[in-house]
Amino acid sequence: MKYIFFLAFIFLMMPLLQAQNVGIGTIDPKAKLDINGDLILESKELVIPDGTIYQLDVNTNKFNNYKLTGPTSNFQIAGIAAAEHNRTVALYNRTGVSLEVYNDDINTLPQDRILTGTGGTFAVYNGGNVVLKYDTLIAKWEIISGHYTSLDYFGSAAGEWSPNANDIYNINSGNVGIGTSTPTAKLTVNGNLALMSDTIRVTCGFAYSFIIIDNLVKNKSILHFVNEGCGVSYTPPVIAGLSGGADGKIVTLVSHVEGMEIKHLQGLTIMPSSADSLNMIELYEPNNNGSINQPYSYLLNNGGSITLIYDVTRHRWKPLSLHGEVKTEIIGWNRGGNPNNIYNPNAGNVGIGTGSPGEKLDVAGNAKVRSNLFVDGNVGVNIVPSEKLDVNGNAKVRKNLTVEGNGVSSASLTVQRGTGIDGTAAFLGTGFHSYFNQGMAEYTYIRGGKIDSKVVLNDQGGQVLIGSVGGANAQLFVSGYQVGVNASGINVQQNITNNGQSSYGLKSYVNGSTDYNFGIFSEVGGSGGHNYAGVFTANQSSTGFENYAIYASASGSQDPKAGVFIGDVYVQGNLSKSSGSFLIDHPQDPANKYLYHSFVESPDMMNIYNGNIITNTEGEATVQLPDYFFTLNKDFRYQLTVMGQFAQAIIFEEINNSNQFKIKTDKPNVKVSWQVTGVRQDAWANAHRIVPEVEKEERNKGKYLAPEVFGKPLEMGIHYVKPPTENK
Repeated sequence: MKYIFFLAFIFLMMPLLQAQNVGIGTIDPKAKLDINGDLILESKELVIPDGTIYQLDVNTNKFNNYKLTGPTSNFQIAGIAAAEHNRTVALYNRTGVSLEVYNDDINTLPQDRILTGTGGTFAVYNGGNVVLKYDTLIAKWEIISGHYTSLDYFGSAAGEWSPNANDIYNINSGNVGIGTSTPTAKLTVNGNLALMSDTIRVTCGFAYSFIIIDNLVKNKSILHFVNEGCGVSYTPPVIAGLSGGADGKIVTLVSHVEGMEIKHLQGLTIMPSSADSLNMIELYEPNNNGSINQPYSYLLNNGGSITLIYDVTRHRWKPLSLHGEVKTEIIGWNRGGNPNNIYNPNAGNVGIGTGSPGEKLDVAGNAKVRSNLFVDGNVGVNIVPSEKLDVNGNAKVRKNLTVEGNGVSSASLTVQRGTGIDGTAAFLGTGFHSYFNQGMAEYTYIRGGKIDSKVVLNDQGGQVLIGSVGGANAQLFVSGYQVGVNASGINVQQNITNNGQSSYGLKSYVNGSTDYNFGIFSEVGGSGGHNYAGVFTANQSSTGFENYAIYASASGSQDPKAGVFIGDVYVQGNLSKSSGSFLIDHPQDPANKYLYHSFVESPDMMNIYNGNIITNTEGEATVQLPDYFFTLNKDFRYQLTVMGQFAQAIIFEEINNSNQFKIKTDKPNVKVSWQVTGVRQDAWANAHRIVPEVEKEERNKGKYLAPEVFGKPLEMGIHYVKPPTENK
């Protein structure tokens, strides 16, 4: 019976097996499968993880349509499990983020790879789909159609291109390469780059022709300037501005005329409107005083060029490069009728070597006159002159000098009687020793002719008074009434040329039994803006190796201190010390005790911030640090301590650009003590980073900063200075 049933089944199936086409709902099928009616293809939801999928499984549950869900950020499919020939699947992106299909990814098994047909990564936006077919001849999947897709990536997932109307843009933080897979700049092009250019014809004229170039609509990268057959009898154009500026935009101006001029900051004097002032060319930025450091314009010869970049912060075009410059013409200087002459028509001053000239011509530096110098007026040296020749300071005449008063003299130097002069004031005598002539001179000049020359003003122990007929209880009393810059009551200068071991510009020694002995007592007062009781500057020679503006030491058994400062102390530079502490009157017994605390120190330039905070009902708390914290510090470290109960606390979010971090506890309303440290990264710290361990200088090896603590004599100290032995 079973055998008969089997034969009957074969008999009924034979027409179907032999048929060319199959029809469902039709007796006349036109294709292998012809369906007259609706066709419903069921879909399968695939929940996939974030990240990159190298083998999407479409074989365990075979469907034609797959709905993708699951990822929370842009995800990637680099491969699909291999299938039979011509197997077609459709992937519908319903994740809410973008799907990125990698092209022929090298990290995927060869038989599972996908060919996007574009040579780059294929993006399927949320709501879009992509249809793929498997080709066993090449053993790869191929994309045959897609909806709501875009070629978003080139070669890898290094950056995303997004549409904006007819434009596309890239918001990733990396680089873009064209013709290269290893770009080294924001845009790296391996191959030729064609920049669009335009030609501007300038009119012939015989006066300066200021031009504001309209490049807003043209939007060209290169602009060529030619004339209209003017020949050489015309004034070249002056380029005063360039429209169409955008941040970072670069434009090159090429001159095909002789002497085309690029003008610096022409301003509203020629600009038609205030808006045009945003198109000006700024060859140099102002200095701190608001004046221009080098206010030049550029003159280009035939074939010369200048490349400009737009600075949106200053709303100015700035030069990048210059080629074919004829010469620079200083703003404010005009060319005269003779091409070799220039003149300044301004009412201000001219400075050479200085940006703030105080006179019509102010030269900061040496000047040389190679021919005669004619002065129609007075000449002053270091002073505004009140006479034909007025010298404020030393003067040297290397040959004979005749000073004529009321008579005539043939001597090398003759001071004749006249107004304010009564006899010879001073002279250098025989043997080059100094002598004082007891004349009634208004000015007395005393000079030692030899190193061992001495000038004795008073050898009887009485007072020496300068500038006053009566003074305080002092052996030498100087009352100064000098005015002007750097006025001094006493100016001491000591020049050593005999290789001496020690030299003192000013030496003071006081020995007495009084309560207070001062080697030097300085007091300053007055209504000036800056009052300094002492200014010390050490100017080191090229062969010296120690340079101290102030060197202070103290010894003895009665609490020696090298320095005591009453008031604030500011140090610009590193402060190095053996140890440090604060010293105050003891808060519990201020009349009888001191209180010391040591400084907190580290090998880093560390800042410490701390405080207490209570978490909210969610166990969270946000700590607000100072506004400058993120800019000032780097390398952050955290410490948390829970107070009042047993609880766990963590740094939930680290410090961000808003100078905040978050603390989270496993319980609500927990009091937490926090501490944050950071290493300084300000400009001074970066320029003067402290190195914890360094080798001593070669001259200081074998010496000690504190030799006495190592049982060594004081003479082995690095900063040891031999006490003076000269007479006191």
